[in-house]
Amino acid sequence: QLHVYDVELDRTHSYKFGLGRQPVSVFWEPNESNMLVVQLNTLENQMNKSKMGLESNGEDEKSALDGPKEVIDGEIVTMFATSDYGILLQDSFHIPAISTSLMGIQVPHICLMHRKSVSGNAKDGVTVEVKKRTMRDFMGLEKISKEEKKNLIKFSYYLTIGNM
Repeated sequence: QLHVYDVELDRTHSYKFGLGRQPVSVFWEPNESNMLVVQLNTLENQMNKSKMGLESNGEDEKSALDGPKEVIDGEIVTMFATSDYGILLQDSFHIPAISTSLMGIQVPHICLMHRKSVSGNAKDGVTVEVKKRTMRDFMGLEKISKEEKKNLIKFSYYLTIGNM
């Protein structure tokens, strides 16, 4: 789960990503106070439990949470956190969780760190690359003015809340 404290309303908003999807890092967009990006990892034992269709009672869930966990997948999620609507999912895309980590967000880019071995063998060393991924709503519009960027973020927000 992700929890965000709303200072205006003096309350906490929560967002459940689902069984087996664990937030591992969160970054706020420095110029847009209601936009954030989250890296999620999917854990194998919880994934297997949901695939097997086990009934969800307290004991089954507790044993799934207590067992060994192996990261099998990753995802980057952009969200809006608002007083009126709580936390809303804006977009998401999959990443290889073993080799890629979230570094931050600065609209229109999400910054990712990608690790790869030099020769295919981890013992020979690892190189690190920083990659920028353009957000879905900004594809082809990477070089726009601050005002256009702000308007496009507002447009994206209104689409997310279903007000278009």
